[in-house]
Amino acid sequence: MHLLSTAHSILLQNFDTNAVINVSDSPARLWLNDIYGQAGKGGLERTLRELCEGWFGFNTRTSEDIWVNDLSNYLDDLVAQRLDHVQEWIRSNTSRFTGNHAGAENLRRAFEVESVELMRNVQLCKTTCNDCHLHCIRAKLHEGLHHCATDHKCSQSCQFAEEHSWTSEPCCLPYVCSFTCSIATPHSCSTLKCWTQW
Repeated sequence: MHLLSTAHSILLQNFDTNAVINVSDSPARLWLNDIYGQAGKGGLERTLRELCEGWFGFNTRTSEDIWVNDLSNYLDDLVAQRLDHVQEWIRSNTSRFTGNHAGAENLRRAFEVESVELMRNVQLCKTTCNDCHLHCIRAKLHEGLHHCATDHKCSQSCQFAEEHSWTSEPCCLPYVCSFTCSIATPHSCSTLKCWTQW
């Protein structure tokens, strides 16, 4: 059922009336293992990375917990739109069948199975990055090291600016600053740099 991964790029329509199925969807390409096979494991990571980078807030990381939650919601919304679109297409094309039509039932079952996979394939790992304190945004069950898709250096201004108002330079230290921490703890400054004591 490759419609789940590419429904927006294919014109979905009712086979009997040729009426287009008008349901909000995005042009995003989603990943299904059934289509791409196990050989394409790296493709899942690439696809997820492209989806993440397609989010308008991707390059504006602010509060880490809010940012990763908003990114997850964006990915979930992409999948929900695609599932709604394909589900409406299925409903439109199977509504004429009465009772338990075997072909229609098989199609619905395949849709349910692949819907679960599609939702799973946009789940983020969210474990702490191996190089800093941000969340890993690789696929939930990825292999290898955890990575946040940043340069691991804080680009935010220190939240304790009143203590050293002589500069507005960004922190530039690895992400351990209070800006990304869920708790504010005392920090120490060295020249123009600041970070939370861990």
